[in-house]
Amino acid sequence: MKDFIQKLGFLLNISRNLSTDRRYLKTLRNIVKESSILNKNGEFGLPLFYSPALLSSILKKRVLEKYRGKFLLVTHEFSRTGAPMAGLMLAETIKKIYGEYPIVLGCADGPLRFEFENKGIKTFLIGELPFFRNDLKDFLDSFDLIIVNSFASLFFEVPKDTSVPIVWWNHEVLDMNSIKKMRIDKFLTFVSEVWFVSPLLEDFLKKHFSKVRRTFFPYGLLEEKLPSKSKTDESLLNFLLVGSIEKRKGIHIFIDAISALPEKMREKCSFKIIGKVMEQGYYKKMLDRASNIKELDILPPVSHDELLQYYADCDVVVSSSKSDPLPIVITEGFMHSKLCLFPDSIGQALLVEDKKNAVLFKTGNAKDLKNKIEDIVLNFDKYHYIAKEGRKIYEEYFSMEKFSENVKSKIDSLLGVQWC
Repeated sequence: MKDFIQKLGFLLNISRNLSTDRRYLKTLRNIVKESSILNKNGEFGLPLFYSPALLSSILKKRVLEKYRGKFLLVTHEFSRTGAPMAGLMLAETIKKIYGEYPIVLGCADGPLRFEFENKGIKTFLIGELPFFRNDLKDFLDSFDLIIVNSFASLFFEVPKDTSVPIVWWNHEVLDMNSIKKMRIDKFLTFVSEVWFVSPLLEDFLKKHFSKVRRTFFPYGLLEEKLPSKSKTDESLLNFLLVGSIEKRKGIHIFIDAISALPEKMREKCSFKIIGKVMEQGYYKKMLDRASNIKELDILPPVSHDELLQYYADCDVVVSSSKSDPLPIVITEGFMHSKLCLFPDSIGQALLVEDKKNAVLFKTGNAKDLKNKIEDIVLNFDKYHYIAKEGRKIYEEYFSMEKFSENVKSKIDSLLGVQWC
């Protein structure tokens, strides 16, 4: 009976940090089994869940034996969202270049973990790391390079004693509030280099963390072919905005600009907003604002294949965000040679020239956006060249060839590999 209570206590203690998905319950069972074997003589004390020495011994043995490799990739979660998906792309690129996948450590579980493992990538959760500093250091030091993907804040204080180079691949724009809240300032003291996805971060890092090595390191985007156009009225000019329905995305700015267009001009257009509702109250207000605009549809999220069809049918890809590091929908617009219309404050604005390879408007200014839309409708023929030039932005910064080149160049440099 005492042995059963010990096992139950131990299970409850460690389960707080491990996945509760049925697929990973074997991990818990194995650790409890190992605990019974190791503690059969009682040398680790009783009850088991009061024995961090035993727990750390088990975890050390597990990670050192099972999770060995050249690279450790840390992701903040295993959700099917932008940064974790970029992490999966990075893992696959590392495999192509160096012949092996990185070991992937997640700070939170999620459905994307299945996709990692289905590709043969070993994954584990932060609760499986050894507790004691020396054991943890031994584990981290077994790698040649550690790459921390996005805001993996649970990991930020973990590697402070390791001698292994650490890279932070940051996908967001920082401010001092987030720096202090997540103790990022301490993390940056032992980071070898920051790879920043958004060029908006360059000035911030230069001003506040000038000693930290930094480099622009955008995500790569696998090229996809669009289906044939399905729109029936070729005389209509189609504008497409894809983004979550929340104030930060500036949906109201786009709607106000459309509303301000002359009615006869609106009749020459079709406007579509596609996105997940993140702020219900804001969404209801947007529906109310759009209620008298028959040319505008606000649609829920669609499947990937459906979204490709919307891209095929559209003429102009729009962002009206008030703040956005490097929205993927604009990059997809470049990739598909669509005319891209977006604010002068988002990340891509620093990569383009207005009226050369994209069209910019003043952030938050619905009147300026309205004027840009109006000119596009009246003179669309002159914008074909701009759309074609926008394709070069994809090729220069976001193609998978460019991404692979960046990965090899930066990792070789960090590992001291000489170019042949």
